[in-house]
Amino acid sequence: HLIESRDINSILVIGSRFAYDWLRWIKGRYPHIKVIDHLYNPFGHVQRNRELKDFIDFNIVANAEVKSALLQRQESESRIRIIPHGVDTQVFLPDAEGFRRVRESRPPGPFTFGFLGRLSSEKRPCDVVELASRLPDCSFRIAGRGVLEDDLRTQIRELGVEGNCCLEGRVDDA
Repeated sequence: HLIESRDINSILVIGSRFAYDWLRWIKGRYPHIKVIDHLYNPFGHVQRNRELKDFIDFNIVANAEVKSALLQRQESESRIRIIPHGVDTQVFLPDAEGFRRVRESRPPGPFTFGFLGRLSSEKRPCDVVELASRLPDCSFRIAGRGVLEDDLRTQIRELGVEGNCCLEGRVDDA
């Protein structure tokens, strides 16, 4: 309905299992639609991307490592573009006054940090637990499932941050 009612001409897939599952049908029924797949890391969705390569018109990747992973799996370099993620802290480094304004503008009381994602090394949830040990007055909520779940439980226990760092598991309605 959305494709027909809104004259869609492109679809951006960002790790959506739902979108991957429908690509064959979409491209079969609407061959004019261009499909762009956005890949963040060389794990996870690269395999599915390659399985569906005939239904994907272009790839946006986060870095040279992801580009290399696609090239090694026979993707054409002309169908890949790197768009780096993150913030260049050399350009956008707030000064002390900027930090003071942020600190004064937030509500009083302990600050809560949230992490929502797959618990895997490329997402770096271990860094969140490490941060919890450095900021004991703050709360840390980690939601998700993945191969690092047991390691995170161990790290939380070893760093003694059970009081301010909580693994929520899978969350259906973030």
